[in-house]
Amino acid sequence: MAPITEFIKHHYRHFNSAALVDAAEAYNKLLADGGKMFVTIAGAMSTAELGLSLAEMIRQDKIHGICCTGANLEEDVFNLVAHNFYERVPGYRDLTPADEAALLALGETSVELISPRGNEGLERFLEKRGPGLHHIAVEVEGIETAIALLEGLGVPMIDHAPRKGARGHKVAFVHPKATGGVLIELVEPDHGG
Repeated sequence: MAPITEFIKHHYRHFNSAALVDAAEAYNKLLADGGKMFVTIAGAMSTAELGLSLAEMIRQDKIHGICCTGANLEEDVFNLVAHNFYERVPGYRDLTPADEAALLALGETSVELISPRGNEGLERFLEKRGPGLHHIAVEVEGIETAIALLEGLGVPMIDHAPRKGARGHKVAFVHPKATGGVLIELVEPDHGG
């Protein structure tokens, strides 16, 4: 057992600290079983240098996706997704949507950085709720079938047919009134793009 693991198992025994041990063990099991983590981030991250930790996890294919919202996209997040290595992206505040999409090609990991710039729906979201979780993406095969199934079950949809999303993927959104206020995005990946 590694020294940090030994320390945590010995000192983190009760209540919330024990929950940390349980979560770490569950995450190790998830990875051992071939699973990946979906990370949701909100708020300022530049002082935490969070990208330094996440970049290595992305390179090791341990993260399936990251969702981050905020009025300002943090420099660390751009550094995180800029390349296979942690690099600075000069002029990141002036990137076009096409530039941003090009930076997000990380193999099987999907990162979507969303900014209110030119996005009225996101502007309303941020005004109403502030920075935080915007949506959860669920990968599906056969998005038209998934939409029809949900609608057949009476689940309200924002999109009744798929539309083109980031990186050429087909996407459709489930209305948040059906999911306790959480916006769910169905994504059928474009494996050629």
